[in-house]
Amino acid sequence: MEVSPQANDVIMRSLTQIFQEKTLKAFGVDTPPIAGLFPTDVPVVEVRDRRTDFIFVLSDNSLLHVEYQKTVSIEHLKRFMFYAARLALRDKDNRGIRTVVIYFGEIEKAPEELHRGCLTYKVTNVYMHSFDGDEQYAWLKEKVEKDGWLEDEDLLRLCFLPLMKSNLNEAEMTMRAAELAEVIPGETGAFVQGVLLALSDRVVAANDFANQ
Repeated sequence: MEVSPQANDVIMRSLTQIFQEKTLKAFGVDTPPIAGLFPTDVPVVEVRDRRTDFIFVLSDNSLLHVEYQKTVSIEHLKRFMFYAARLALRDKDNRGIRTVVIYFGEIEKAPEELHRGCLTYKVTNVYMHSFDGDEQYAWLKEKVEKDGWLEDEDLLRLCFLPLMKSNLNEAEMTMRAAELAEVIPGETGAFVQGVLLALSDRVVAANDFANQ
């Protein structure tokens, strides 16, 4: 799935609105709150890469790079290490960089460290298979129907529903989450849908990589 420049602008604005001043603590990742997105005009990835990964600036001015994977391979860590090194070289503010890898599908275990002599590279893994998406969906749906809105942490759960363990596939859960987001009043529902579009794009990329 190719995302047009216009749609990408909506996605980036949605990501900023939904994630700003929030953390990923609901998923076991302890970081300072997200302050915004890393400038997209800074070239980090190779031109041949079709998708730009999510890079957030945190409130302590460090950088958080988020990856999405459906397969386990040491080659992933090599690629992430290269990406982090390239980001460090391009970042004129010399900020600290942390990589979080969000695994979905059936993945429950993956390497978090890569050692190559003088080089040591570490990431933080999050396993979405440990979260019951069907249960979360039912709880969020009940809350939206009762209260008409969701708290910040609930909005993040809604955004990540398609990656959680479920009897539905990623595309089906994305549709359900998007329909639930339509009920949320104001711009918030639209922003959630923008994030769901962004995540579905990453799911397609991960699935394509897994099928190669």
